[in-house]
Amino acid sequence: PSGGRVIAISSLGAARAIYYSWGWNTAVPRESLLVLARVAAQRAVALDSTLAEAWTADAVVAIWERDFGRAQSSCGRSLRLDSLSADAYHVCGGLYSAEYGLVDGSRAEPLFRRALALDPDLRNTWRLLARTKTADGRLAEAEALLDTALAIAPWAPGFDDRANIRFLRGNGAGSLADVAESERLGGRSDSVSRALYATALGDSTAARALLARF
Repeated sequence: PSGGRVIAISSLGAARAIYYSWGWNTAVPRESLLVLARVAAQRAVALDSTLAEAWTADAVVAIWERDFGRAQSSCGRSLRLDSLSADAYHVCGGLYSAEYGLVDGSRAEPLFRRALALDPDLRNTWRLLARTKTADGRLAEAEALLDTALAIAPWAPGFDDRANIRFLRGNGAGSLADVAESERLGGRSDSVSRALYATALGDSTAARALLARF
């Protein structure tokens, strides 16, 4: 098979895993997406094990299957085959990130930094790097990284994450502004977060109303 065909199969596997991870609606039931993702990624590896894209796709699937040993192995193969793939560094950083995998910021950060050096427009890499900083309690750095992600393009997940960090830093007004912008962009409406963030402004009315419902 041609390299282009195998890359296309790899991309299909990775895309299905990403759709699964974000919970996006597709014609395929969510519980089937990860199975189909694995089939595509493993077919790509079987067809051409010398392509980094195939191993990157397998790493993505393995992360979401919580098979971290396989994910580490596939990441290693991918990066050895193509040390200039920003996507591969992003995926392998995700393996060690606070959101997806093994929660080891000392390993996640250099991988994310390398991905961004290769492609500074990867806004989700900026976001995941910010989450790594948040997990380490480095909130000012995390907010600055999310500022960079949102400067690339407005994005509901970026506003959601920045709203949380601004709240943790005592900026209730900024948090509420970010929640409103997230909702404007199609993000989920979150009355719980709104109520929580309002407490940073000294307004606990909504929070007390929510608690009274339980």
